Amino acid sequence: MKLTDGKKVVHIVLILIAVMSISLIWTVFGGSSYKGSAKETTGTGGTADTSDVILASVDYVDEKINQLKEKVDELNALVEVLEKKVEDHSTSLLFEVIELEAGQTLIAGASSEIILRAGKATAISGEHGDGLSDITTGGGKNLFTGDDIPNDHLLLVSRDDGRGLTAVSQKVYLLFKGTYEIK
Repeated sequence: MKLTDGKKVVHIVLILIAVMSISLIWTVFGGSSYKGSAKETTGTGGTADTSDVILASVDYVDEKINQLKEKVDELNALVEVLEKKVEDHSTSLLFEVIELEAGQTLIAGASSEIILRAGKATAISGEHGDGLSDITTGGGKNLFTGDDIPNDHLLLVSRDDGRGLTAVSQKVYLLFKGTYEIK
């Protein structure tokens, strides 16, 4: 049987397609070095077990997740502390009415503000002799230990150094902003 030139070309093309198909099938399903196992060829010609790499990756990710959980717990604890400080700070921004009886002493903390509303009280200087700053007078007057505190004057305590006042009359009413201790 003699083939014409056109039939020869068709036969050659069909043979090439068959050979290429067999090669492709062989490569995909049977002939590759990767047969669905956990072995991979390394750059040096050896093989590596990828299941170990996967397990190591999972362990690494788990470790990072645990570290992040610990960090989140630390940050949550810090948030609680800061919320408490904000709450404490918010209450110290409001004037509080304080009632003292004769002989009681109020020692103010740093940045405290005092207004004597009713009664009579005397000033207590700080440990270095610094007085209560009377900022109502406008003349930079300081009140030192034993000085009478005028009513309705805003007094400022700049440092936590023992400054305050002693109640002289039966009842003394103050508007107070800041931290204090009554003795």
